[in-house]
Amino acid sequence: DRSAGYEERNINLGLNPLFCPLPDWADEVHATCRQAEIKTISPSSGPAAGGTLVTVTGNNLGAGDEDSGCLFGKEKDSVWVPALEASDSKLVCESPPKHPENHKNAVVLRVGHKGEAITRFGELFRYT
Repeated sequence: DRSAGYEERNINLGLNPLFCPLPDWADEVHATCRQAEIKTISPSSGPAAGGTLVTVTGNNLGAGDEDSGCLFGKEKDSVWVPALEASDSKLVCESPPKHPENHKNAVVLRVGHKGEAITRFGELFRYT
């Protein structure tokens, strides 16, 4: 049963710039995505106390979106840091302090959107 005035519509988001990975519903509307890619991070190290301004360069990093940022650490235990500056090709994030339970001196840095990673691969950021 359909309500009065119901009109069936086909939606196609094939050229919509969603970030990868796509949500489950995306197949139903033929949505496509842009894969974010990190090319460089600079500097690639900083003090364990945190506070280093890290510049990330790459492609499809968020188009200056206010919800862009960086994730430092393993996927489940990562620390979300909102970007201080953001464009499609560059982000600047402040490194968080090294987690006291992390016995390694390096973490993976990924680019994210609303706290979720949008890069498949990350770059190592070393704590000195």
